[in-house]
Amino acid sequence: MRAAELAHAVVAGSNMDLRPGTDGPGIIAFLIVAGLVVVCALLYRSMRKHLRNIDVERGGSTANADGPPPSGPDEPPEATGTRQV
Repeated sequence: MRAAELAHAVVAGSNMDLRPGTDGPGIIAFLIVAGLVVVCALLYRSMRKHLRNIDVERGGSTANADGPPPSGPDEPPEATGTRQV
């Protein structure tokens, strides 16, 4: 008879408590969320530190005025017989 009551509660959308005495997700869920927040904060600080070390030219033009434009990943490497790493 318990299965029929459970099915009726699910279909009716009532808030039937399956485990009496439980109030919420508990301390384990809180510790997991708190741990994720700490990890995200540490990753954010690390990324900020690495982004500060990037040198950016503030000229407005990305083309190299002294020579040909730099080759990108769309252009195949020149055939020199050596492997580029």
